[in-house]
Amino acid sequence: MRDGKFSYTFRLNRDPADMGRDFNTIYPLKSEEYEITVQFDPRLQALFIQDRYGWNGERLYATDGLKEDHTLFGIVEGRRVPRRYLEKRVILRREEIE
Repeated sequence: MRDGKFSYTFRLNRDPADMGRDFNTIYPLKSEEYEITVQFDPRLQALFIQDRYGWNGERLYATDGLKEDHTLFGIVEGRRVPRRYLEKRVILRREEIE
């Protein structure tokens, strides 16, 4: 996170485990479009991240991508709080992949 934005580069042109494998066998990208889904769930983060956003994500605020799961909830100050997380889906075209 920097200035409220998240950035990560997926390197699909090399072996993620540095085992010398051909990246085309690991990522056989043959379709014209791909859907990428990225989630940020505070329950799966380190404790210092949970301290900031809450274990249930009760202090997550976003204008886009904020989701609530009412089947998984926690008790915060005696009340039921649904699990909140961020989810972003992006369609990636083949020509956008380097």
